[in-house]
Parts: sequence; C-alpha cells; structure tokens
Amino acid sequence: MGHTKNIGRLTRWYEEHGLPPERRTCEDCFWYSEEYLRHFCLKWNKDTCPYSIRKCESSEFIIEIGAEDGQSRIHKISEWQAMRSYEDYVYILDFLPYSHSNDGRPIHKREPLAQVVGEKDFTFLEVSIKEGRNPSIGDRLYIGKDLEKREVAHRVKRKLRYDQLTLTAKSALPRVLEQIVKQQEERFVRFFNRAEPITPRLHMLQLLAGVNNRILTTILEKRPFTSFSDILLETGLNPVMAIRNRVLCELKHDAKYLLFVRK
Repeated sequence: MGHTKNIGRLTRWYEEHGLPPERRTCEDCFWYSEEYLRHFCLKWNKDTCPYSIRKCESSEFIIEIGAEDGQSRIHKISEWQAMRSYEDYVYILDFLPYSHSNDGRPIHKREPLAQVVGEKDFTFLEVSIKEGRNPSIGDRLYIGKDLEKREVAHRVKRKLRYDQLTLTAKSALPRVLEQIVKQQEERFVRFFNRAEPITPRLHMLQLLAGVNNRILTTILEKRPFTSFSDILLETGLNPVMAIRNRVLCELKHDAKYLLFVRK
C-alpha cells in the first residue's frame, strides 16, 4: 500500500478517535500511539503500529522538552537544526584579554575574546569583548540582538565545539553549568514534571545519571515537584548534579538523545 493511502487511512482513524491534529503523529513517521498517548516513531514501534507505514529515514532524533504549549516532541536532527535559535545570555568560561596565544598579530591589534556557553541551548560561542572590560569566569553576559544592551560583549565571532575550548574553559565548564542549572530551577523542575517515555522501554529520566528503576518509579509517583529541594527530599536524587552531568555528556559526546543541548 502506498504511503499516501496509508496516511489517508490514519487520518480517518484519528478522526474516529477524536484526536486533535497536534497530538496525532510523530513528526517523522506520521504515527500516533493510542496506547501510550504520546508521539513515538516507527523506528521504535514498528511492531505495534496499527498500519504498515514506511520506517523513518533518519536514525537520530532529538526530544524537545517544555515547548510553549507544554508538549514534548520528537524531531529529526535535520529539522531541529533548521529551527534556528539564538542565545541571548551566556556565561563566561574563559577570558582571553590578548586573544589566542597563537594569534600572530601584534598585541595592540588583537581584540580581547571570551569563550562562553549559552544558558538556553548550551551553545559554545566565542565573543569579542569591549575595550576596558574584564569579565570573570561565571559572569552572565547579554549577547542578544539589542546592541544597546550589550554592555560587555561586542559581537559573536563564531560557534565552538567542545574540543575547541581552552583548558581553562573545560575546567570551568562543570561549575558554570551547575550555576546555570541553579539559576533556572523552574525550567528544570518542569522537566522532571513533564518528562515522558522516549520508547516503550526507555524513559527520558533514565538518561540522567543516578536514575535507576526505583528512583524513576518514585519520581513518577511523587510528581509534580515544586523545587530542587522537593525532588531531593522525595527521591534522594540530586537534580542539579544529575542535569549538569547529562548536559556535560551531551556536550562532550555524540549522544543519541539530546534532552537539553542543541547541536
């Protein structure tokens, strides 16, 4: 049966079950799981799909948590990268007052640089710093489109990979990430409250270090939570360290599932 005809059969099935369009299908394979009431891809559910539809072409997916409508979605990496996102605020990982050591220009022609990490998507960036400014590691800077609000940063030079960070930046990264997580407590508590299964056998929360089956069951029974201290008290899990370590893993390695980092 052709792909188009399959989608037509699915559309009628959705209408019979009264499912709203935004809850109907996986972004990639046009399949909705009535059993789990969430989006799942045929790559993981080919044996339980009510109709025989093509398998997804992509082998990598990204989970979008905490969208404005409160839903979580599965995206192909190519589609996710097309949805351009910009960091407005970043945190200093390393300040280079005389640019890089391998810069062959005379010192008076070099511009001060900083290696930073974004607070929203954890993007590594290199930014130029205005003359006379001496930011410290851990400082929060505005780099958004409103140039008048840029008191310290001059402009964004380029994006960086983890292996392009200086030794100082790599050393400061865990501490700065912990600072970011603590500053956005509401955002990450919401993640614990809204996290969903990725596959029938894997839950998003199980991607966090320290979350075993017992802690996962406790979280699902006790949520919703109101704060990090509430999570720690009810489950014994340190949510700040768990999230920080997961972000580090996604930044350092080619993780299959990205919960917090946009690459």
